[in-house]
Amino acid sequence: MKLHHNVLSQDLLDDIYKELDYKTKEQCWFNNWYDWPKHLREGYPGVTLQNYLCDENHDRMISQIQHLFPKVHYTSVTSQFYMWMRGSGIPRHEDPCYSFTATLYLNNWDPNFGGWFIWRDEESAKTGIHKAVYPTANSLMISDRFEDHWVTQVTPNAPDPRVTIQLWGKHENTGNIPRE
Repeated sequence: MKLHHNVLSQDLLDDIYKELDYKTKEQCWFNNWYDWPKHLREGYPGVTLQNYLCDENHDRMISQIQHLFPKVHYTSVTSQFYMWMRGSGIPRHEDPCYSFTATLYLNNWDPNFGGWFIWRDEESAKTGIHKAVYPTANSLMISDRFEDHWVTQVTPNAPDPRVTIQLWGKHENTGNIPRE
């Protein structure tokens, strides 16, 4: 896992926030209860809302962050808004069917409201001490080693959703559904 800060220009962030604001008022969202396999929903009663970015913002975002992508083979990158509502999270999993995955955090997050990103790397396997970060706006976490990772449950009293853009670098031969 690699964490990068201040990855998008303020101009692009403003346009992404405008798109998100517009889409939050529309009935255009799908959710993890119908899109994720059962093992990625177990233990988390909340809903994660999902929607694709518009092509223009997607393309601009990729052009600003692709230099941070791992040097692995991929033929396309998919991106989706995720709104992690109260009670949502995702259990421990890997993403071996993708060349890489990434999470772009869109809001600053109070760590008291759950929603921590936790992962287990080689050092963690030896020591039993896992690594964790809580979201800070305009930060990008990239995974290219297929390490176990998960998001802790967003607490029932969180004042707002935890908002991210999920990215999946795919090779043309991996016809899988995007997952964090």
